[in-house]
Amino acid sequence: MASYKEAIIALNKCIELDNSQLLPWFELVICYLRIENYQDARKTVNKALQLFESESIYMLSILTALVANNNTAIDEIIRYSKFATAKNILVTQEKLTQISIPLVITNDILAFPKLKQLLDTLFDHGLKERFETSLITALINKLMDTDNHAHLSKVGKQLNQSSISDETKVLWNKYLKAGIEYYGNNNERALYELTKEERELFLKFTNPEEVSGED
Repeated sequence: MASYKEAIIALNKCIELDNSQLLPWFELVICYLRIENYQDARKTVNKALQLFESESIYMLSILTALVANNNTAIDEIIRYSKFATAKNILVTQEKLTQISIPLVITNDILAFPKLKQLLDTLFDHGLKERFETSLITALINKLMDTDNHAHLSKVGKQLNQSSISDETKVLWNKYLKAGIEYYGNNNERALYELTKEERELFLKFTNPEEVSGED
């Protein structure tokens, strides 16, 4: 930790002498995150955003919020989205999906009244199909840990009231029910409530050796 603190001192001096270079700002934020000084990491990344119109700084801003378990992560995604749209950065689509899925799946979105705003942002970027496909894949992966089942049920209730497609809502509920029975109650027959294609997808991510041997 001492080396990070020494680096912070050096980087601050470097920025004081010349604040026009992006790299010292970037490294300074990373050092603050490494020692779990989230407050200074947040302050530093906000100062950097005032100086640089850089995609990497916007992404670092999102990372800072996520690492700090900060409920402003959705705000940072939306701010990045507006920047990317203005700059016509197409690569934002994949990144937005990758960042947003853990927010929906892992966090307690009952504490996120901005879920609708997040989904609207993604869908405005033409990410509805990509997001919903990734959402189902993430659900299947999370079902393997029975400790996630109660939380995933709460997430499902929120998603059922959201703007995701009816097809995805049905798939979520089917996979959730089958996964809870399969993993939580050791009921292998539960998978036969799924169609053959749905079952193959479930097994692909949870038990791939069973896929090739299935009738």
